Amino acid sequence: MLLRALPAEAVRQEVVVLGTVAVPALIRALRDEQGSVRPAAAKALGNIGDARATPALIEALEDQEGRCGENLFARQYGQSGIFARR
Repeated sequence: MLLRALPAEAVRQEVVVLGTVAVPALIRALRDEQGSVRPAAAKALGNIGDARATPALIEALEDQEGRCGENLFARQYGQSGIFARR
């Protein structure tokens, strides 16, 4: 799965170039079992800036299992994402 390579900056940048086409797959990646994929997906979604990702990002923040890690998630997504533009 290509999304498992998201933690690599070059791969993440290429996914961002795809733009809104990549959003559904990135939303699914927010639930990936591999810990490094989730914040990378959040960062890519932030770079794309598509508001369709907002509910999934909020859900990831509220994840009771803490799989995404609120501070890391907010840091990765909030710096460049739609939340930063408000």
